Amino acid sequence: MSAVGLAESGSGVSSGGGIVLGLGPTPPSLDPFLFAGANFQHNTFPQSNTILNPVPALLVDSRNYQVAFGQQFITGTTAQLAFGSNRSRVNSPSPILNPYTSGFLDFFISQNLMQGFGLAVNNRYIRVARNNMKVTDLQVKRQVITTISAAMNLYWDLVSFNEAVHSKE
Repeated sequence: MSAVGLAESGSGVSSGGGIVLGLGPTPPSLDPFLFAGANFQHNTFPQSNTILNPVPALLVDSRNYQVAFGQQFITGTTAQLAFGSNRSRVNSPSPILNPYTSGFLDFFISQNLMQGFGLAVNNRYIRVARNNMKVTDLQVKRQVITTISAAMNLYWDLVSFNEAVHSKE
């Protein structure tokens, strides 16, 4: 097999030994996710001209925080809520807004209108798993019935052999 997944001899393309579970769009991950991030920076910029800027070195301190929460739903809808805050401080007397702060609150929602739209497409693996559970339950019931039937047959064979021995005495 070559590096790109083509068979060396014969025709066709190999999947590289993997199993293809189904066609169509990937079903959504129904697990929610949480993201939290922080960024801290301290920068020092030496100043060559202290006439324009009265400090010998410009110090910039920045702090950035972000938090996001998201969820995908079985309908194909994705929703996400994000919050962030930025704070920046400079030791120069010239900036009017010092420290500078800003923040944001974002809400995103998206729904596929064509590919991956609807319950039938997105819960197909859940339906397969439920059907597999039903099949497994029926197999267990069948095995229990077979085992009990075999035990009863052995019991009645023992009873008939015991009766045969008593009748020959």
